[in-house]
Amino acid sequence: ANPDNPAEETLQASSGVGEVRGPLGGAWLAGTRLGEQDTAVRAAGSWLQENWDRVGACAPEEGGLFCSSQGCEAEGGPPNRLKQLQDLEAAAGQWELDCPRASALHCAFALLFWVHQQAVAFQPNLSITAAGQKSGGSQQQLFNVILKACSLSQQVTRDVRNLAYARYGREQHGLKDVSQYARGAAEEIRKHAAALREHINNTMADSII
Repeated sequence: ANPDNPAEETLQASSGVGEVRGPLGGAWLAGTRLGEQDTAVRAAGSWLQENWDRVGACAPEEGGLFCSSQGCEAEGGPPNRLKQLQDLEAAAGQWELDCPRASALHCAFALLFWVHQQAVAFQPNLSITAAGQKSGGSQQQLFNVILKACSLSQQVTRDVRNLAYARYGREQHGLKDVSQYARGAAEEIRKHAAALREHINNTMADSII
């Protein structure tokens, strides 16, 4: 368990020792923090909790193509998201991010979960030095990574909902049609990612003294 990384702790603990069950690694872990009442963080946390099992049970072939190779976009499919995700995981560093690639839906959902767990604990305390520079480099770094994760999550949700991409996945990769649930869940992920982005931006702005 990593006390500095609640998202990683939840994903590991929920799967059981030496066991990985489903694209999300297992069931929702009791005690996972949802955030303060009447906030965007709590709204996202409640939605994640309510949909965790259903997303985990969603067949990857019905969750939209997670493109991990060059050439898909030129053939009418989604952009290659693998490099973007790998760069994001590397940038996360000590705030470990290990995102599933089973489908676009599972990737976007896990990104939102990671963003949410970081948002729950995000309490930066920055100050402006006499030279006009901000202190708190690690907090600034985490802030940047969270925003990038929000953006990538939203981009991947568009891959889920795009009808042309669904057809490409079916015809070129043997996938099934993206399920109605997956499309609806992707739209909710997009909305919650946008709300969390606004929350994180406001939290960061309020922290500068």
